[in-house]
Amino acid sequence: MEAVGLGYELFRKPEQRVAFSKLYARFEHCAQDWGQTDFGLQLAPYQQIDILGPVALVTRMECDVRSAMAAILKNLVIHTNATIVGMHEEADTATLTIDAEPVPGGARQYVLLATGVARNVQEQAAKRPIDLIEVSFRGEVDGGHR
Repeated sequence: MEAVGLGYELFRKPEQRVAFSKLYARFEHCAQDWGQTDFGLQLAPYQQIDILGPVALVTRMECDVRSAMAAILKNLVIHTNATIVGMHEEADTATLTIDAEPVPGGARQYVLLATGVARNVQEQAAKRPIDLIEVSFRGEVDGGHR
């Protein structure tokens, strides 16, 4: 935490806001320091729908997956303004896009984490496993902003 300018007092202040650039930097630093190129994916199983805070409440009140995803999309700005999520439906397939705010040093690990968490949230909203057809990343995943 100190390597990216975060103090340990944050552990005693759960409501303290942390700049996304520092969160991204912490994830990237850990991945590099520990030699874990998939660090974000390794974190994902520990994050469930409750990570969305109040957005999780409105999501849980929905009666189906489509409505739950619409509630997340509509209210995600309450949880974060650094992650943009979109959904497009065609026939019986939905495409979910996740975009992170560009930051120096990249946000690869955050995008990997967000991708894993998105699946967790979808499965919790659906109350069943979700089959992923494809997961792809666009742009520069390693050194760039996406």
